[in-house]
Amino acid sequence: MLNTKSRDIHADNIAAGWWNPARPNAVSLMLIVSEISEASAAYASPLPKDDKLTDRYGLEVELADAVIRILDLAGFACVDLEAECAALRRFDGRYRSKLPVHRALLEVVNELSAAMEGDRKANRAHFARHLAAAYMRISELCCDLSFDLWGAIEEKRAFNKIRLDHQLAQRRAAGGKAY
Repeated sequence: MLNTKSRDIHADNIAAGWWNPARPNAVSLMLIVSEISEASAAYASPLPKDDKLTDRYGLEVELADAVIRILDLAGFACVDLEAECAALRRFDGRYRSKLPVHRALLEVVNELSAAMEGDRKANRAHFARHLAAAYMRISELCCDLSFDLWGAIEEKRAFNKIRLDHQLAQRRAAGGKAY
């Protein structure tokens, strides 16, 4: 399922022009970190509901955004997330430890930093393992908080398709989103 979702999300993002031109993995990893930062801010906010998907918590939506970006990057980099996650589950039991939210978010950032180091050193296995670990940490946090991660992902993807600031003409305008 993960690899299929990854390919679908990446194909949709190519079709929408988000990968023209292609960007370095480091940029994509930083975009994921920015989503985790937004998740932290949403968690600390006195207004817990998301401003766009108002029936969901902001933390839930930002974590969904992070997973969308992880899956997109995995699709671009041809990472077999299913195999990587299976290997991590076999050899490392740390992903089921319930952590306080801010600590869990820091662990996601640590995994993304390790993925960056793997990419920087052209160590594909290290990059793939830690990208998968970041996904697993988010998935487990959502489970701990009883969030519907996949429902939030699908809602956010549908919303993003109709957002003005995600339309190609808006993105090409001055101040538009480049990626």
